[in-house]
Amino acid sequence: MRANPIAALDLTHLRVLDTMLQEQSVRQTADRLCLSPSAISHALARLRTVTGDQLFIRSANTMLPTARALEIAPMLSEAMRLLEASLAEPHFDPAISTREFRIACFPFIAKNVLPEAMRLIHAEAPSIRLRAWPVTEQLVSDLDSGRLDCAFGSFARVPDWAVTRELFREEMVIAMRRGGPMANRKLTPEDLARYPHVDVQTDDENTQLIENFHVQNGLERQISATGWEKLKSVLEQRGLERKVALVTTDTLCALAVVSQTDMMSLVIRRVAERFAKSFDLELFAPPYEEDPMPIHLIRHKRQDNDPAVNWLCSRLSDAARAYDEAPASA
Repeated sequence: MRANPIAALDLTHLRVLDTMLQEQSVRQTADRLCLSPSAISHALARLRTVTGDQLFIRSANTMLPTARALEIAPMLSEAMRLLEASLAEPHFDPAISTREFRIACFPFIAKNVLPEAMRLIHAEAPSIRLRAWPVTEQLVSDLDSGRLDCAFGSFARVPDWAVTRELFREEMVIAMRRGGPMANRKLTPEDLARYPHVDVQTDDENTQLIENFHVQNGLERQISATGWEKLKSVLEQRGLERKVALVTTDTLCALAVVSQTDMMSLVIRRVAERFAKSFDLELFAPPYEEDPMPIHLIRHKRQDNDPAVNWLCSRLSDAARAYDEAPASA
């Protein structure tokens, strides 16, 4: 079997040959590579042995490449260019990039954060495309495999492979139709057990859960309204139990249903306030104290040095900040 010629060479030999093909001078090649002329001569001797060709012929003022050397030149030049590009510091120019990014987000994020995010992104990167998917139980494997660049979510525990930043926090309210059985009254725990509920949940109930968190590979992701567990505890202390009539993944679907029934739904306050007038809703503070639900942006740690993903996460964070700082809807 013929020996692999690369095995007899190292990168310095290839750099010498590439530079000699350009300079056609031992002295100028030595100066460019910061090597001695004797080192260049030794490298050329090894190259001649490996290729079985003289490669360069000395003339009066230069080292002329042979036909074999001229045949090697374009392939070697391209190989060196690709090698340098693969090892160079990554560069990302949003103005000319045509990259497609893939993110996962809740419906309320898609409606409230993505419009501003797309405005910011296309102001700098008119040819970039964003593909938004729902958050599912495949989130961990999708981030790990690179099928997703980043995702929005609410996380209680994050493993070592993940990088997260908190974007904002959301409070919850109980939404019911205006003029319904709770009109102009203060909501009580007994009322929570009296009327059917519409739940907003981002995952199937058959997934592995701890309370209202989906758990996978060390990542604990909240899949439902932060007040559910507290609500359940408040009712249990009084020997009460709530009735769930509908489970949906979309807050707007929940609001539409409660607007036409005597049902109630625990939903994000800012979403409910934004659509309270169009759905003719009355909003009630829950009859218990609950910490606001944090919303995070998560990506894989291996993307630390990917300038494109860092740029994307920065623009998504800017859009989330604009949403968080916007005045409350009337």
